[in-house]
Amino acid sequence: MKKNLFKEYPERVLGALVLFVIGVVVLAAFLSGALGYRHIPAKASFAGDKTSVILNINTASEEELKQLDGVSDVIAKRIVLYREENGKFGTVEDLMKVEGIGEKKLQSIRNYVTAE
Repeated sequence: MKKNLFKEYPERVLGALVLFVIGVVVLAAFLSGALGYRHIPAKASFAGDKTSVILNINTASEEELKQLDGVSDVIAKRIVLYREENGKFGTVEDLMKVEGIGEKKLQSIRNYVTAE
């Protein structure tokens, strides 16, 4: 004779069903976030593999540029101003034409910027 689990243990069956639904919702939220838009965390340190965000120095706003490790408000403004006065950056190395960006700072952000 088969047992009807729902009649004998309704709270357990409902509890398991609720946990299953919560798991599906959490999985869906994770997958949509992992495959969709990537937000740049405030003042993120890009050391190691913490993030794979790449900023286009020809289109990034001051706020976005300030998220790069070592790029202050002043340097972000200088990058945008240089771009407005001289046109698009041809290469990432052209950032060294901006006052305040030397070889050391360029090396620290090189893997996180592009010039497209």
